[in-house]
Amino acid sequence: EDDHAGPISGVAAHPVVTADRRRWAVVSSVSKSLGPDLRLAALAGDVATIDRVEGRLRVAQGWVSHLLQSLVVDLWTDGPTAARVARAAATYDERRQSLVGALAARDIDVTARSGLNVWIPVPAEEPVLAGLLALGWAVSGGQRFRIGSPPAIRVSIATLEPAEAVRFADDLDTVLRPASAASATV
Repeated sequence: EDDHAGPISGVAAHPVVTADRRRWAVVSSVSKSLGPDLRLAALAGDVATIDRVEGRLRVAQGWVSHLLQSLVVDLWTDGPTAARVARAAATYDERRQSLVGALAARDIDVTARSGLNVWIPVPAEEPVLAGLLALGWAVSGGQRFRIGSPPAIRVSIATLEPAEAVRFADDLDTVLRPASAASATV
């Protein structure tokens, strides 16, 4: 399990690993919450899995700088840093909720209670991506992020201000509405 967003996700950690699993691992990265240059993650798991990971690290250049490890521990235990991370989590939550609310106001249903992205089901990805790009929005198609779910787009809320969320929702609504339905309402 990869908890890549950690404390900025908007929800408390809730691993899906159960105690009855023989092999398991939970990875919690600091690159989203503390910065991408801190390429470090904590790993918890069963003894055999941890031993295998440690074995792989010994064979390859997988050691992690002790200086980097100390820096992350210092940041984890620093009050001002914790306050900044909490403020970032609240900001991302506000941005996510602004987008979800703006979409709901246009009867575009999404479920997004955590994270830095909102997953929006669409009838077909390519026309929606092209339509949004023509209106000045760059979003990701869902194909590379899904295995068996239907078409969707993935919208990052990391820098999306609440006022922009309203404009995005209007533009997405325009793109999703068939041209015939739009001209019938005129």
